[in-house]
Formats: sequence, C-alpha cells, structure tokens
Amino acid sequence: MIPSFKPLVPAATAMVATACVVTAILVPILTALWVRRRRARDALLEEFTAAPLGAPLNEQRDAPV
Repeated sequence: MIPSFKPLVPAATAMVATACVVTAILVPILTALWVRRRRARDALLEEFTAAPLGAPLNEQRDAPV
C-alpha cells in the first residue's frame, strides 16, 4: 500500500510467521500446565472442605461411603 514500506516486507513476513509458530507451540503447552495446576488446586481445596472439622484426612478418605 505504501511504497516506502516495500523493503520491510520480507522482515515483517518473517516476524509474523515466527510469532504464529511460537504461539502455536507455546500456547497449548502453557495451557496444559495451567489446567494441571488448576485441577490440582481444586482437588486440594475439595479435599480440605470435604473433611469434617478435627478429622484427619486419611480417616475421612478411608471411611466407607
């Protein structure tokens, strides 16, 4: 569109391509790590809130349902 930007096109194309590839690789990895950490935190919170006050967690987990 602007002729003065024509020399910058190859460099800009390489930068955009690199950003797309890095994002395509890093976002799934970071999302998986975040989900794993979130699930572990939620499970820990659920374990602590499900236990009756004063009861050790092992006895509460081994109690028949």
